Amino acid sequence: MTKRIKDPISFSQLAQDTILNFIGMQGEPAAVRISVASDSPLDPRYEVTLIDLDERGAEDFIFDGNGFEVLIDPKSLELLEGTRIDW
Repeated sequence: MTKRIKDPISFSQLAQDTILNFIGMQGEPAAVRISVASDSPLDPRYEVTLIDLDERGAEDFIFDGNGFEVLIDPKSLELLEGTRIDW
């Protein structure tokens, strides 16, 4: 079951506007998935992708990104909590 949480990650205004623009171009309701692709200290990689609202995973956490839903898996949440995303 997806769990709703209170804003563990924040977005700059530019990041919010850019994400909302991408969602608008898609033309269908979408959410943003944030994940850690590699947590290597030498080459950390992160992914921000648009997904259909029905692609929520049972273990995902969900929060409001100020105009869009954000989904994040437990491991990524642990690594990214307190992060601010800019564009």
